[in-house]
Amino acid sequence: MFEELVDTLETHNFGVRAYELFAQQCYQSAQVQTDHAVFFLTLRVFAERFVNQYEESPLTITVADAQKEKILGMIQKMEKALHKDSTAQIELLNSVSRDIMNG
Repeated sequence: MFEELVDTLETHNFGVRAYELFAQQCYQSAQVQTDHAVFFLTLRVFAERFVNQYEESPLTITVADAQKEKILGMIQKMEKALHKDSTAQIELLNSVSRDIMNG
């Protein structure tokens, strides 16, 4: 379900513009795949925070790699959660949301 989003990040080498495009795609995906909109909107918030933080600042390889690990980890967990019950999905989304808020 998230393959196209990951492709966007990879195609643009996980740079700031990649996350900007990713956020736009997440919004569009939320409108189309409404049963899982909260997954896409959560990823969008994560990506937008990164864009806002580094849009006007230099992005180091260390920071870019850490962001890449985080986003791919989130997506992997979300993929797995899709095959679980709604309680597990909510727990995951709450966990990811806390991580986003704690920066």
